[in-house]
Amino acid sequence: MINLLIVDDEELNLRIIEESLEGSGYILTKATNGMQAWEILIQRKIEFAAIILDRLMPELDGIEVLKFIKSDRTLRDIPVILQTALNSHTEVIEGIESGAFYYLTKPYSKKLLISIVNSAVDTYFRLKKAKEELALSKKVMRYLSEGVFFISDFSDVLELAPVLSNTYPEPNKVLTGIMELMNNAIEHGKLEIGFDQKKIWQEEDRYNEEIHKRLLLPEYNQKIIKVIYEKKENEIHLWIEDFGKGFDFSIIQKKSSQEENLFLSSGRGILIATTISFDKVIYHGNGSLVEAISYISQANMKSSNT
Repeated sequence: MINLLIVDDEELNLRIIEESLEGSGYILTKATNGMQAWEILIQRKIEFAAIILDRLMPELDGIEVLKFIKSDRTLRDIPVILQTALNSHTEVIEGIESGAFYYLTKPYSKKLLISIVNSAVDTYFRLKKAKEELALSKKVMRYLSEGVFFISDFSDVLELAPVLSNTYPEPNKVLTGIMELMNNAIEHGKLEIGFDQKKIWQEEDRYNEEIHKRLLLPEYNQKIIKVIYEKKENEIHLWIEDFGKGFDFSIIQKKSSQEENLFLSSGRGILIATTISFDKVIYHGNGSLVEAISYISQANMKSSNT
Protein backbone atom coordinates (compact mmCIF):
# COMPACT_ATOMS: atom_id res chain seq x y z
CA MET A 1 0.00 0.00 0.00
CA ILE A 2 1.31 3.41 -0.99
CA ASN A 3 -0.13 6.37 0.88
CA LEU A 4 -0.50 9.93 -0.39
CA LEU A 5 -1.57 13.01 1.54
CA ILE A 6 -3.60 15.55 -0.46
CA VAL A 7 -4.21 19.00 1.00
CA ASP A 8 -6.55 21.68 -0.31
CA ASP A 9 -9.04 24.03 1.34
CA GLU A 10 -11.52 23.60 -1.53
CA GLU A 11 -13.52 20.37 -1.57
CA LEU A 12 -13.89 20.53 -5.35
CA ASN A 13 -10.10 20.46 -5.83
CA LEU A 14 -9.78 17.49 -3.48
CA ARG A 15 -12.43 15.63 -5.50
CA ILE A 16 -10.63 16.39 -8.76
CA ILE A 17 -7.37 14.99 -7.41
CA GLU A 18 -9.17 11.98 -5.96
CA GLU A 19 -10.91 11.21 -9.25
CA SER A 20 -7.72 11.76 -11.26
CA LEU A 21 -5.80 9.25 -9.15
CA GLU A 22 -8.63 6.72 -8.99
CA GLY A 23 -7.37 3.34 -10.13
CA SER A 24 -3.71 4.29 -9.69
CA GLY A 25 -3.33 2.09 -6.63
CA TYR A 26 -2.75 4.88 -4.13
CA ILE A 27 -4.45 5.25 -0.75
CA LEU A 28 -5.42 8.89 -0.21
CA THR A 29 -5.62 10.79 3.06
CA LYS A 30 -7.30 14.20 2.75
CA ALA A 31 -6.77 17.42 4.70
CA THR A 32 -8.72 20.63 4.16
CA ASN A 33 -6.11 23.07 5.48
CA GLY A 34 -2.44 23.32 6.33
CA MET A 35 -2.87 22.95 10.07
CA GLN A 36 -4.88 19.76 9.69
CA ALA A 37 -2.25 18.39 7.30
CA TRP A 38 0.54 19.14 9.75
CA GLU A 39 -1.35 17.48 12.59
CA ILE A 40 -1.77 14.34 10.45
CA LEU A 41 1.92 14.32 9.59
CA ILE A 42 3.26 14.75 13.13
CA GLN A 43 1.14 11.87 14.37
CA ARG A 44 3.46 9.69 12.21
CA LYS A 45 0.85 6.93 11.98
CA ILE A 46 1.03 6.72 8.19
CA GLU A 47 4.10 6.56 5.93
CA PHE A 48 3.36 8.95 3.08
CA ALA A 49 5.30 8.47 -0.16
CA ALA A 50 4.26 11.89 -1.53
CA ILE A 51 2.19 14.95 -0.63
CA ILE A 52 0.05 17.11 -2.94
CA LEU A 53 -0.17 20.49 -1.25
CA ASP A 54 -2.13 23.59 -2.23
CA ARG A 55 -0.05 26.78 -2.18
CA LEU A 56 -2.69 29.20 -0.89
CA MET A 57 -4.68 28.18 2.19
CA PRO A 58 -5.98 29.90 5.34
CA GLU A 59 -4.37 29.39 8.78
CA LEU A 60 -1.21 27.72 7.46
CA ASP A 61 -0.36 28.11 3.78
CA GLY A 62 1.42 25.58 1.60
CA ILE A 63 4.86 27.16 1.82
CA GLU A 64 4.70 27.21 5.62
CA VAL A 65 3.67 23.55 5.72
CA LEU A 66 6.42 22.70 3.24
CA LYS A 67 9.04 24.42 5.40
CA PHE A 68 7.81 22.54 8.47
CA ILE A 69 8.08 19.26 6.57
CA LYS A 70 11.60 19.96 5.34
CA SER A 71 12.76 20.95 8.84
CA ASP A 72 11.54 17.67 10.34
CA ARG A 73 14.12 14.87 10.15
CA THR A 74 11.53 12.11 9.78
CA LEU A 75 9.41 13.91 7.17
CA ARG A 76 11.89 15.87 5.05
CA ASP A 77 12.39 13.16 2.43
CA ILE A 78 8.72 13.05 1.42
CA PRO A 79 8.38 14.68 -2.03
CA VAL A 80 5.93 17.59 -1.90
CA ILE A 81 4.06 18.63 -5.04
CA LEU A 82 2.89 22.23 -4.72
CA GLN A 83 -0.23 23.07 -6.72
CA THR A 84 -1.27 26.65 -7.31
CA ALA A 85 -2.63 29.20 -9.73
CA LEU A 86 0.41 31.37 -8.97
CA ASN A 87 3.20 30.84 -11.49
CA SER A 88 5.38 33.94 -11.20
CA HIS A 89 9.14 33.51 -11.12
CA THR A 90 9.29 34.62 -7.47
CA GLU A 91 6.62 32.14 -6.36
CA VAL A 92 8.25 29.27 -8.24
CA ILE A 93 11.76 29.91 -6.89
CA GLU A 94 10.35 30.28 -3.37
CA GLY A 95 8.78 26.86 -3.79
CA ILE A 96 11.92 25.09 -4.98
CA GLU A 97 14.12 26.79 -2.38
CA SER A 98 11.68 25.66 0.30
CA GLY A 99 12.07 22.09 -0.93
CA ALA A 100 9.20 21.48 -3.38
CA PHE A 101 9.54 18.41 -5.59
CA TYR A 102 7.41 19.97 -8.31
CA TYR A 103 5.37 23.12 -8.85
CA LEU A 104 2.09 22.18 -10.52
CA THR A 105 0.11 25.06 -12.01
CA LYS A 106 -3.68 24.88 -12.17
CA PRO A 107 -5.39 23.84 -14.35
CA TYR A 108 -3.46 20.66 -15.18
CA SER A 109 -4.31 17.43 -16.97
CA LYS A 110 -5.06 14.11 -15.33
CA LYS A 111 -2.13 12.51 -17.20
CA LEU A 112 0.30 15.15 -15.97
CA LEU A 113 -0.84 14.76 -12.35
CA ILE A 114 -0.49 10.97 -12.48
CA SER A 115 2.92 11.25 -14.11
CA ILE A 116 4.25 13.70 -11.50
CA VAL A 117 2.82 11.69 -8.60
CA ASN A 118 4.36 8.48 -9.96
CA SER A 119 7.70 10.24 -10.35
CA ALA A 120 7.50 11.61 -6.79
CA VAL A 121 6.68 8.19 -5.34
CA ASP A 122 9.51 6.58 -7.29
CA THR A 123 11.89 9.26 -5.99
CA TYR A 124 10.75 8.66 -2.41
CA PHE A 125 11.49 4.94 -2.50
CA ARG A 126 14.79 5.41 -4.34
CA LEU A 127 15.92 7.91 -1.73
CA LYS A 128 14.72 5.64 1.07
CA LYS A 129 16.84 2.82 -0.33
CA ALA A 130 19.81 5.15 -0.72
CA LYS A 131 19.49 6.33 2.88
CA GLU A 132 19.69 2.71 4.04
CA GLU A 133 22.92 2.32 2.07
CA LEU A 134 24.10 5.63 3.51
CA ALA A 135 24.10 4.26 7.05
CA LEU A 136 26.10 1.20 6.02
CA SER A 137 28.93 3.09 4.32
CA LYS A 138 29.45 5.96 6.76
CA LYS A 139 32.45 4.75 8.77
CA VAL A 140 34.49 3.44 5.84
CA MET A 141 34.11 6.47 3.54
CA ARG A 142 35.59 8.99 5.97
CA TYR A 143 39.01 7.87 4.68
CA LEU A 144 38.34 8.52 0.98
CA SER A 145 40.28 11.43 -0.52
CA GLU A 146 40.02 10.65 -4.22
CA GLY A 147 38.62 7.99 -6.50
CA VAL A 148 37.41 7.10 -9.99
CA PHE A 149 34.18 5.13 -10.44
CA PHE A 150 32.14 3.86 -13.38
CA ILE A 151 28.36 3.40 -13.41
CA SER A 152 25.97 2.20 -16.10
CA ASP A 153 22.43 2.17 -14.71
CA PHE A 154 20.18 3.42 -11.92
CA SER A 155 21.01 0.54 -9.58
CA ASP A 156 24.64 1.71 -9.67
CA VAL A 157 23.46 5.19 -8.69
CA LEU A 158 21.67 3.77 -5.65
CA GLU A 159 24.90 2.06 -4.57
CA LEU A 160 27.47 4.78 -5.32
CA ALA A 161 25.61 8.00 -4.40
CA PRO A 162 25.21 7.11 -0.69
CA VAL A 163 28.85 6.03 -0.51
CA LEU A 164 30.13 9.34 -1.89
CA SER A 165 27.69 11.50 0.08
CA ASN A 166 29.07 10.06 3.31
CA THR A 167 32.36 11.86 2.64
CA TYR A 168 30.62 15.27 2.88
CA PRO A 169 29.96 17.22 6.09
CA GLU A 170 26.19 17.07 5.40
CA PRO A 171 25.52 13.74 3.64
CA ASN A 172 21.75 14.16 3.49
CA LYS A 173 22.07 17.56 1.83
CA VAL A 174 24.21 16.33 -1.07
CA LEU A 175 22.73 12.84 -1.51
CA THR A 176 19.76 13.99 -3.57
CA GLY A 177 21.95 16.26 -5.70
CA ILE A 178 24.47 13.50 -6.44
CA MET A 179 21.66 11.11 -7.38
CA GLU A 180 20.00 13.69 -9.61
CA LEU A 181 23.21 14.51 -11.51
CA MET A 182 24.02 10.82 -11.99
CA ASN A 183 20.46 10.04 -13.12
CA ASN A 184 20.64 12.98 -15.50
CA ALA A 185 23.87 11.62 -17.00
CA ILE A 186 22.23 8.22 -17.58
CA GLU A 187 18.99 9.60 -18.98
CA HIS A 188 20.28 12.33 -21.25
CA GLY A 189 23.92 11.34 -21.81
CA LYS A 190 24.03 7.57 -22.02
CA LEU A 191 20.47 6.92 -23.23
CA GLU A 192 20.25 10.14 -25.31
CA ILE A 193 16.75 10.98 -24.13
CA GLY A 194 15.88 14.58 -24.93
CA PHE A 195 13.95 16.79 -22.53
CA ASP A 196 10.97 16.92 -24.90
CA GLN A 197 10.89 13.13 -25.30
CA LYS A 198 11.08 12.63 -21.53
CA LYS A 199 8.18 15.03 -21.04
CA ILE A 200 6.04 13.12 -23.55
CA TRP A 201 6.78 9.76 -21.91
CA GLN A 202 6.01 11.17 -18.47
CA GLU A 203 2.71 12.66 -19.62
CA GLU A 204 1.78 9.28 -21.11
CA ASP A 205 2.91 7.53 -17.90
CA ARG A 206 5.30 5.18 -19.68
CA TYR A 207 8.64 6.79 -18.83
CA ASN A 208 9.98 3.92 -16.67
CA GLU A 209 8.92 1.37 -19.28
CA GLU A 210 10.76 3.20 -22.06
CA ILE A 211 13.87 3.66 -19.91
CA HIS A 212 14.13 -0.07 -19.24
CA LYS A 213 13.65 -0.84 -22.94
CA ARG A 214 16.43 1.51 -23.94
CA LEU A 215 18.83 0.17 -21.32
CA LEU A 216 18.62 -3.22 -23.05
CA LEU A 217 19.37 -1.94 -26.55
CA PRO A 218 22.92 -2.75 -27.77
CA GLU A 219 23.60 0.82 -28.89
CA TYR A 220 23.13 2.03 -25.32
CA ASN A 221 23.81 -0.77 -22.83
CA GLN A 222 27.59 -0.74 -23.30
CA LYS A 223 27.96 2.97 -22.54
CA ILE A 224 29.30 4.01 -19.14
CA ILE A 225 29.33 7.10 -16.93
CA LYS A 226 32.63 8.17 -15.37
CA VAL A 227 32.61 9.66 -11.87
CA ILE A 228 35.69 11.33 -10.37
CA TYR A 229 35.83 12.35 -6.71
CA GLU A 230 38.48 14.54 -5.08
CA LYS A 231 38.54 15.92 -1.55
CA LYS A 232 40.83 18.91 -1.03
CA GLU A 233 41.57 20.82 2.16
CA ASN A 234 38.57 23.14 1.87
CA GLU A 235 36.63 21.77 -1.08
CA ILE A 236 35.12 18.58 -2.44
CA HIS A 237 34.92 18.23 -6.22
CA LEU A 238 32.74 15.71 -8.02
CA TRP A 239 32.95 15.29 -11.78
CA ILE A 240 30.37 13.24 -13.70
CA GLU A 241 31.00 12.60 -17.40
CA ASP A 242 28.54 10.80 -19.66
CA PHE A 243 30.47 11.04 -22.98
CA GLY A 244 27.21 11.95 -24.71
CA LYS A 245 26.23 14.62 -27.20
CA GLY A 246 25.81 17.22 -24.47
CA PHE A 247 23.29 20.06 -24.36
CA ASP A 248 23.09 23.85 -24.31
CA PHE A 249 23.78 24.34 -20.61
CA SER A 250 23.62 28.14 -20.90
CA ILE A 251 19.82 27.90 -20.63
CA ILE A 252 19.96 26.67 -17.03
CA GLN A 253 21.92 29.77 -16.04
CA LYS A 254 19.05 32.06 -17.04
CA LYS A 255 16.50 32.82 -14.35
CA SER A 256 13.60 32.80 -16.78
CA SER A 257 14.60 29.30 -17.87
CA GLN A 258 14.89 28.12 -14.27
CA GLU A 259 11.19 28.88 -13.86
CA GLU A 260 10.34 26.88 -16.99
CA ASN A 261 12.58 23.96 -15.99
CA LEU A 262 10.81 23.65 -12.67
CA PHE A 263 7.57 22.88 -14.44
CA LEU A 264 9.35 20.30 -16.58
CA SER A 265 10.41 17.54 -14.22
CA SER A 266 13.33 16.81 -16.53
CA GLY A 267 15.01 20.01 -15.34
CA ARG A 268 14.13 19.56 -11.68
CA GLY A 269 17.28 17.59 -10.83
CA ILE A 270 19.59 20.28 -12.14
CA LEU A 271 17.71 22.90 -10.11
CA ILE A 272 18.07 20.83 -6.93
CA ALA A 273 21.78 20.36 -7.51
CA THR A 274 22.42 24.03 -8.23
CA THR A 275 20.18 25.59 -5.56
CA ILE A 276 20.25 23.14 -2.67
CA SER A 277 22.89 20.39 -2.74
CA PHE A 278 26.10 22.07 -3.90
CA ASP A 279 27.77 25.46 -3.63
CA LYS A 280 28.64 25.54 -7.32
CA VAL A 281 27.76 23.45 -10.37
CA ILE A 282 29.76 23.95 -13.58
CA TYR A 283 29.17 22.36 -16.98
CA HIS A 284 32.24 21.89 -19.17
CA GLY A 285 32.74 21.39 -22.89
CA ASN A 286 29.53 20.41 -24.65
CA GLY A 287 27.70 19.85 -21.35
CA SER A 288 28.48 16.14 -21.04
CA LEU A 289 30.86 16.84 -18.12
CA VAL A 290 29.48 18.41 -14.95
CA GLU A 291 31.51 19.49 -11.92
CA ALA A 292 29.82 19.87 -8.53
CA ILE A 293 31.74 21.75 -5.83
CA SER A 294 31.09 21.86 -2.09
CA TYR A 295 33.04 24.19 0.17
CA ILE A 296 33.95 22.68 3.51
CA SER A 297 35.73 23.56 6.74
CA GLN A 298 37.91 21.28 8.81
CA ALA A 299 35.55 21.74 11.76
CA ASN A 300 32.64 20.49 9.67
CA MET A 301 34.62 17.52 8.41
CA LYS A 302 35.63 16.51 11.93
CA SER A 303 32.07 16.73 13.21
CA SER A 304 30.79 14.61 10.31
CA ASN A 305 33.28 11.86 11.14
CA THR A 306 32.22 11.46 14.76
